[in-house]
Amino acid sequence: MRIEKEKELHNYIEELKTKRSMLLEKYGEFLTVERYLMELNNGEVVHRERLLKNGKDGNASIILPVTEEGEVLLVVQPRVFTSDGVCIELPAGYVDDNESYEDAAGRELFEETGYVPEKLTWLGSFYQDQGCSGAYNQAFLAENCKKIGNQQLDKDEFIRYFKCSIDEMFELVNIGKINDCQSQLAIERSKVYLKNRR
Repeated sequence: MRIEKEKELHNYIEELKTKRSMLLEKYGEFLTVERYLMELNNGEVVHRERLLKNGKDGNASIILPVTEEGEVLLVVQPRVFTSDGVCIELPAGYVDDNESYEDAAGRELFEETGYVPEKLTWLGSFYQDQGCSGAYNQAFLAENCKKIGNQQLDKDEFIRYFKCSIDEMFELVNIGKINDCQSQLAIERSKVYLKNRR
């Protein structure tokens, strides 16, 4: 980046950083909303709401699992607030307290599919919805996954998994069947790793 553009960007970042925050109100159970007054470095005051999941930001791991046979594992589960009410996506789940993103990826993959990876490769990280949440997600390619058990779902989880080829996974993205941003981002980031498997 050009030095003058880097300096301009740095100045904007410093100007718009939060200087102080004051919690005004907090309500909700599993989904908690916190209302804040935030003072920015430039002296302006803004009202913002923060969404917490079970009292936490909701950091998560997203996993693109490829089996020993070279097939991809996708999950289908109810997503009741979407237009279809159900989504095809990559396995994913929240990071527990004192758990690394890598450990969460392995645990969630096993819980949702019964598979474990031989190797995890980090694909990238991103905020889920930075406008109202601090949820920070990390995506992983899980390679040479092997079935070692049955799904270990929570009582209110209803997940089916299925295997397809890598090309079929890309086709599902292209025709709009895999349409959540975290799955799409992980799949896009995986292309450089998967090109030799197609």
